Amino acid sequence: MIRYEAIGMGACCQGRCGFCRERGGAYRDLDSLLAELRQAHRPLNLYFSSGHAAGNPALAPLASQAVLEGARRLKVKVSGAGRLDADLLALLLARGVMIYEIECLGPTAAVHDGITGIKASFRGVERTLDLLVRGTARTRACGRPFVSVVMPVCEGNVESVGVMKDRMKAWRPDRLVFLNTGTVAVSRVVFELRSSISALVVDEVWPVLSGFPFCAIPGLEHFAQELYDRQVSHPAALFCQNCLFSRHCCGVSGAYLAEHGAADFHAVVWHRYQEDLVQLMDRAAPPSAELDRERLERGGDA
Repeated sequence: MIRYEAIGMGACCQGRCGFCRERGGAYRDLDSLLAELRQAHRPLNLYFSSGHAAGNPALAPLASQAVLEGARRLKVKVSGAGRLDADLLALLLARGVMIYEIECLGPTAAVHDGITGIKASFRGVERTLDLLVRGTARTRACGRPFVSVVMPVCEGNVESVGVMKDRMKAWRPDRLVFLNTGTVAVSRVVFELRSSISALVVDEVWPVLSGFPFCAIPGLEHFAQELYDRQVSHPAALFCQNCLFSRHCCGVSGAYLAEHGAADFHAVVWHRYQEDLVQLMDRAAPPSAELDRERLERGGDA
């Protein structure tokens, strides 16, 4: 996993997903985006995020400027309520945007459209993925993009988590990310996540878990996005303080605890893959992770 610096493009997403905070709103203009880019001190990896970022007309010129300033990897989010057409994709590829995250809320139109509240939005996702993976003569000339499908796990699709892997056989993305929105109890999806990961690895689609506390996914820690990019989103609960993963884990939000309780979580004080995880932290994490390495090496006593 590679760490990215995010630039929010403005929401402008027409979806009505109940868990999402990036609905509606206007796109940011090019001047404000360029100003933020200049303040970013020439990061090598940029993620154009929020809402339907790919639809912002300022994206192409912003990407061009980012490349001129030394950016090597440009990633963009495509909303589950948005889509890409061949002309826009060819333009973005030509400007250096080679990594795409496509939001998909479920394996069928009934599930996906039911969550977005937009009829035929699932068809838009299918067309976007087909265009990205198979391409046209014009887009293929720019090179094969890296494609991730992101499935935010929520109440409307929790029963479909185990089926999502079957869709990947037809779509053939490079990666499938299961994103925990914090709106359903983790224990309801762990079994399906475990079986899905095994199948996805066999099918050569790399699985990633994002937003799932390490203690709730024993044996799947190597698939946790937070282990590599350290995008910690919530302060640790009291029971997290002596955990081996306290500074790497996404933690548990107060809202989740109030709704679902803490039964699914505990402090991890020993782990059979401690040596492997120490090596991953040494390779991927910045110096501020030194305490984590001490805890792993000493079995959680640091």
